[in-house]
This record gives sequence, C-alpha cells and structure tokens, in this order.
Amino acid sequence: MVLIRAEQDASNIGGHASEHIDELKRSNPQNVQRRHKDQFVEWFEREITKLHEEGKVNDLIYALSKGPDHWARVYNRCFINGFLFRTARKENNLSTQNSGVVVKGDDTTGNIDWYGVITKIMSLDFAMGKEVVLFQCDWYDVPTVNRNQGRGYKKDQYGIIDVETTQRRYIYDPYILGIQAEQVFYVKDVKKPNWSIVIRMKPRNLFAIPLLSDRDNEVEIDLDSLVVGVQDMNVAHTHDNITHWSRADMARVSGDAFVIEKAQADVQSRNEQSDSEIDDDDTHIDETVMLLGIHYIKNLMMNSLCRF
Repeated sequence: MVLIRAEQDASNIGGHASEHIDELKRSNPQNVQRRHKDQFVEWFEREITKLHEEGKVNDLIYALSKGPDHWARVYNRCFINGFLFRTARKENNLSTQNSGVVVKGDDTTGNIDWYGVITKIMSLDFAMGKEVVLFQCDWYDVPTVNRNQGRGYKKDQYGIIDVETTQRRYIYDPYILGIQAEQVFYVKDVKKPNWSIVIRMKPRNLFAIPLLSDRDNEVEIDLDSLVVGVQDMNVAHTHDNITHWSRADMARVSGDAFVIEKAQADVQSRNEQSDSEIDDDDTHIDETVMLLGIHYIKNLMMNSLCRF
C-alpha cells in the first residue's frame, strides 16, 4: 500500500488548473471561478486520461484523477509527516495528547495558521494501489490577516498563542489532507478554563544538531567526518587502582537487598501502567461507505493540492 506524496506533483496539477481557467475565460469571461470550481474535476479526469494514454503524465496523477473508491477505512490513529496522530475521542481516557493539529497558511491566505483537533482519520483508496489520508477536524476560530487578537485567538509579544476551545469555524469544511498536517499540544489555561495555550511539536526522529565551526576562519565542520580514537584521548591517572576511587572521610553504608528489589518492582509496575495507556489497536474502527460524496472529496483534494 503506497501513500500518495501528492505535493511532489502539485505543480503539475496547478498547471492544469490554470489551463482550465484559461479555457473558461476564452469561452465566457463571466463567473469563471465558480464555473472552474464546479467543472474542474470532470475536466481534469478527461484531460489526464487522454494525456496518460499518450504517455505524457505519470501513473500517480492518473490515479488521482480517477477519484477514490466509494469504500473508505476509518482509523483511530496514524503516523504521517513524522507525527503520531490520534482522534480526540480515543484520548478521552488517556493522559497523552496526539489529536492537536495545525495547518500552515501560505501567501494566498495571508500566512494564517489554523488550529484544531482531529475527530476522524480516513483512508481513501485510489487506482494502482495508491492511498490518500484525510483528517476530519474541529477548527478553532482564528483572526483575519495581520491581526494578533480575535474572538477566540490571542497572540502576545513573545509569540505565545492562546485559543478559545469553544469557538468553532469551518463547520461545513472540516477536511484536510494528511500531508498538510503538523502537530500541536494544547495546555489548558488555569485562569481561563475555556482557553488553551498552543505548543508546537517537532516530528519524531528529527534532531536539531548545532554546526561546529572554527572561530578564526568560521569553517563549518562535517560531523560525519569527525573521527575520535581512544589513542587521542588524554586520560589522567591511568595507573590508579580503581579500588581507590572511594571516599575515605565517610563511613561505609550497608543496604538491604529487599529494599532495592522492592524499588525495582515499583518502577516496573509504573512502566506497565504507563504502557497500558498506549492504543495498541492498529486496525480501523470499521469499514463503511463514505456518504460525503466522491465529487466533494475530489474537489477538496484538487483545491488543496493547487495551493502547494
């Protein structure tokens, strides 16, 4: 099962969108954007099918143009973009939080970031074994462009963001592509019960290692090229007897082995309790017919990809 990396071919889709808009302008310059939104999906499928027969587009774009299967899988969690995401409902009895999500804006949206929580994770199957992951989310209210304050949003001089978790937006447009999502963590404000502080998370296995440099020449050093051998290490007192590494000014203290064993057992018990919070159910909740409408989903995906 292959996950579609749609952003790799987003520029091609954007080019076809511009071509369709130009055709609409030539035929009738009125209501171009509305007609483009209503007609682009069918036009895109016909155009890509013809180009695929001529060998001018790859299988990835062709599979996307045909639309998804009418059956979809619904999951409790998934791992994408280096983040482990989980639905909010699954976290009701957990102390961990993986349902917070943020989508970065671009120049067309004034670089506004949208914050929310995941309510459903869906996997759509396409032709040729391709797959697309969709997140259904509850979105919090954010202000318009160039504003740091709003009805449900505050940003202070230090860049700390607070959101009002009872204010909702985009109720009728809750879906995003999984590849658009990044993860955030919400910390409840003790003074304002309905407000939470937004903490951005970093992807797993991503480490910010500082570059070493020569202070005189400011030459960057490749960390992978550094070789440290034992023979280069200056170890003091190499001939000291290790049995002498003890304090002589304090009396020795004897410990009861039973106390140590009990402490180890307590630690193991706490670890087992923590592990019990992990959702081991990797299977989907159920497999059902998506009633959202394939036309709507295809429109959503095309519009999202054209914004990359």
